[in-house]
Amino acid sequence: MYNIASNRPSNALVTSPNPFFPWSYEPICTEHLQTINDKLCVYTNTSFSNGRGISIFTTPRIAEEVVALAAFQDPFALPKKAINSFSNAWTTTALPGKGIGMLAAHDLQFGDRVTAYTAAFLAHVDEELPTMVREKFFRLAIERLPAQTSKSLYDLATVYGEPSVKAQDVVKANTFELHLGGSNHLAIFPETSRLNHACAPK
Repeated sequence: MYNIASNRPSNALVTSPNPFFPWSYEPICTEHLQTINDKLCVYTNTSFSNGRGISIFTTPRIAEEVVALAAFQDPFALPKKAINSFSNAWTTTALPGKGIGMLAAHDLQFGDRVTAYTAAFLAHVDEELPTMVREKFFRLAIERLPAQTSKSLYDLATVYGEPSVKAQDVVKANTFELHLGGSNHLAIFPETSRLNHACAPK
């Protein structure tokens, strides 16, 4: 059980050597934003889900709610549901003119689990930050992740191919929107982003 005020286990007998526990780094924050009446900070846990890691660009209040979730409290919460475990149901390959895509590794039946992964990066939706300031925070969040997870994000498709806004470009091309702490967040699931789809199927 976490003492949310201090972000440390309430029953801990030994003080963690990391003063930012359960985050792996000191959270870096924006100035106060009028549109959300709060600041946004980068929170990263590199050991989350056996080293998959997770970075969240969100408010301090929502970050406190996140660390109270079962996935952070119980090291067995994700494994016992086979979350972040490869299902052997798919493979990725280069598709002519379409980049890297996900293909079924064998015939699938209705109800078969294909993917079940946690997001690697989540970002609170905002309309106030200048583009290059948002880019700075997005890059910090992605680059603080474990190397393999960070690479899996940067290897995803982009819309514009503009290097100066690479992080936001990846988010734009691969994001799913979800509610976290009562607010809209953009989330990237690197594996799920490989699923092929047509925005305007014929």
